[in-house]
Amino acid sequence: MVDFRLNGFDILPDFVGYLLFYIGLSKMLSANSNFGKAKNVSLLMVFLSLPSLLQMELYPANVGWGFGMILFSIIVVILDLYIVFHICRGIEELASQRSVHDLAAQARSRWTLYFILNVLVLMLMVFAFANILAILVIPLFIFSIIVLILLMGLMKAAEARLH
Repeated sequence: MVDFRLNGFDILPDFVGYLLFYIGLSKMLSANSNFGKAKNVSLLMVFLSLPSLLQMELYPANVGWGFGMILFSIIVVILDLYIVFHICRGIEELASQRSVHDLAAQARSRWTLYFILNVLVLMLMVFAFANILAILVIPLFIFSIIVLILLMGLMKAAEARLH
């Protein structure tokens, strides 16, 4: 979701995050079936996110995105949403089973925020041709950082309180 690039090279590649998800979710399979669903798609996303490593060289700015690239990006976002949904749902179900209701509510709210963020990103991608939307890039970037920090906090809280 958040790309930091130096000379076109992604220094925080998404495939590393998906690989870490895959490894972590592999250890959580017996805890909840949602983790298995997220694990399978995480492995697929490891491979689907590899082209973004060299995005600048593969898709120079003067060529534009084109329909195929937009469609690919939408598919990647949907699969990413699927992973985060099942992680949050798994945490929510485990927390509910153990009567940790505040953590269950936190998992639901984090999923909602992540979903809203991705809908906004998709809208920005689809309507990128409208110059007025360019002013939304910075607030959306800040919102994405906040949401990702909240998701990391959820996972840390789940580890501490459900382990």
